[in-house]
Amino acid sequence: MENFKKLNSFSIGVLYTLPFIVGAVSLLIISRHSDSVRERRLQAAGAMLLGGSCIPFGQMERKATQSDSRLEFSLEGT
Repeated sequence: MENFKKLNSFSIGVLYTLPFIVGAVSLLIISRHSDSVRERRLQAAGAMLLGGSCIPFGQMERKATQSDSRLEFSLEGT
């Protein structure tokens, strides 16, 4: 974790955009595959199922950070 604090702005930008680049490339690969095997509905349903199953994990993380901020706000108000 200490090594990440030593990164310059360019390295942080590359690390930030890396998941989006991987997502764009995988989108192209999956779309070409689904066109070649003619399973567009199955591929789309699988992508939606994967995305929908990840939503609860994002909400759990969001609730954890919100509860921390509420605790800090309540401590500052006293």
